Amino acid sequence: LRASPGSCSPPRMAGAYSAEKGLLGFDAHPATEEEYETFLRYADSNDGYAELYVKDGISVLSKAMENSPIKMIKIKYDFVDMAPEVIYDVLHDPYYRRTWDDHMIEGYEIRTLTATDDVGFYSVKLPFPIKNRDFVNERSWRVTDKEWIIFNHTVHEPTHPETSKYVRSISYLTGYLLRKLENGGTAFTYITQTDPRGWIPTWFINKAGSTLAPGVVRNLDKVSRTYQEWKSKPENNPEFKPWLIPDQINPPGGKGERPEGFRDPGPV
Repeated sequence: LRASPGSCSPPRMAGAYSAEKGLLGFDAHPATEEEYETFLRYADSNDGYAELYVKDGISVLSKAMENSPIKMIKIKYDFVDMAPEVIYDVLHDPYYRRTWDDHMIEGYEIRTLTATDDVGFYSVKLPFPIKNRDFVNERSWRVTDKEWIIFNHTVHEPTHPETSKYVRSISYLTGYLLRKLENGGTAFTYITQTDPRGWIPTWFINKAGSTLAPGVVRNLDKVSRTYQEWKSKPENNPEFKPWLIPDQINPPGGKGERPEGFRDPGPV
């Protein structure tokens, strides 16, 4: 299932759900150009979006979707003194995420599809009495001369079925779009349509998404300012950036090239 140019549904949107297979028909495969274009339409166009919050340069919008009662949330913000190259690295670096993502229980790559597509597992802590959630998402990314893109969506992965430990959540479409401002800063756009599933009411999910959104920007701004210093230390493998260096990508059943002096901090 892929969105046509005029469609209101995200690419490869999560469909029927069953305990036997999970997300039916949504097996991982490399993102197509059409899917990148669909992501860009949701990120760039404000058609159908309602403005929810504007303060301190942060804009939060929401859009009703045809595929689910869960709305799509969009955040826009200009990081006037932060380069997109830095923010892109922060969003990708799994070892750095361990230092700042207080909600993450576990996060790691399940398998590589291509140099710019993988499937990963992520579990997240939620406040008691809400049960913790997990995701199995395909992630795709690319860099052009004018933009930096990362987006994901939930897929069916036979090696990682649902368990009683977590509630399996659904990312219909979540992603980041970064573009360079004339002064060298970053025009930042984040979109997400995510269903945590379980007993949480839809109205609460939609309300929480818009209420918590500004914190995403503030936290990203904070951790981006300390990333380069952190990454420069030998124990943090400054030359290791597989999201930019395809030779460092893990092939199926093995590991990609590691820079001289690489220190293995454990699985991600």
